Amino acid sequence: MRAAGIAVDFAPVVDVAEASYANASIGKRSFSNVPSTVTVDARAFAKGLQSANVMATLKHFPGHGRASGDTHTQAATTPRLSEMQADLQPYRDLLSGPDALDPTRTAVMVGHLDVPGLTDGGLPTSLNPKAYELLRTQIGFDGVVFTDELGGMKAIANRMALPDAVKASIVAGADVAIWIDSGQLVAALDGLERAVADKSLPESRVDQSAQRVLRSKQALGFKVC
Repeated sequence: MRAAGIAVDFAPVVDVAEASYANASIGKRSFSNVPSTVTVDARAFAKGLQSANVMATLKHFPGHGRASGDTHTQAATTPRLSEMQADLQPYRDLLSGPDALDPTRTAVMVGHLDVPGLTDGGLPTSLNPKAYELLRTQIGFDGVVFTDELGGMKAIANRMALPDAVKASIVAGADVAIWIDSGQLVAALDGLERAVADKSLPESRVDQSAQRVLRSKQALGFKVC
């Protein structure tokens, strides 16, 4: 991948998928229904990428393995947050403590999940400040955070227009919003500029995200001016 100019891989999947969910949206992308096995395999996968200066991306935070549906086609609900300790365990094992992956060459992708006890009555995790607080504060991750795709995945697209979703995700705490439809780039950027102007998106948040991205680019071997 690096020889082809690719510096970020949106993998590995660290969703803990139970056997009863084998045919769900995550399916065979999960390493296991055992959190410790997911951790071991994801660590090996990530370190293999990082050895070639390719950023690994752990996904789909906080855990898609037991969600009620496929967020590409519909909204999806997980078990209550209090029941998701097994789903969160690989993130804790991989992102905190003495064996944590290098945060400058590791990213996290936040999924579009409705999590009772975390997103009650509000937006799904990719647009919800509480999800980013869980990742940043409780797990202690300070690397780059991506959203899952915002424009075509129905869990988001059925709720709001892309420019609004981009703004909501960055305001909530994402560093990089991901979407496919390049035709809406100007509208999305205009929305972010308006958010900075009206102070709903503090300049300090923009600077913080820019610093994380630049730090990772430098760690991956890119010249940063």
